[in-house]
Amino acid sequence: MMGCGPKIGKRKKKKKKAKAHTEYQSQGASGTVIVLPRIPTKCENCGAPLNDKIVKWIGPTTAKCPYCDTGIPVEFERIT
Repeated sequence: MMGCGPKIGKRKKKKKKAKAHTEYQSQGASGTVIVLPRIPTKCENCGAPLNDKIVKWIGPTTAKCPYCDTGIPVEFERIT
């Protein structure tokens, strides 16, 4: 009988969407410190506008410009 069993074959893998880095917690001498990553508003290499949702995050402290693939250093702002 054809078609009675489960489908056999390769399943398509879903790509995981990269999450925008929102906040980090660090344990310091005075307790928990929460910091936010801040990227420049313009790429230093090509001048394209940037924000934390369109950059390609390549690590917790580095992002890439989606237009020219230049590494962008991330600065952190303490919020507590």
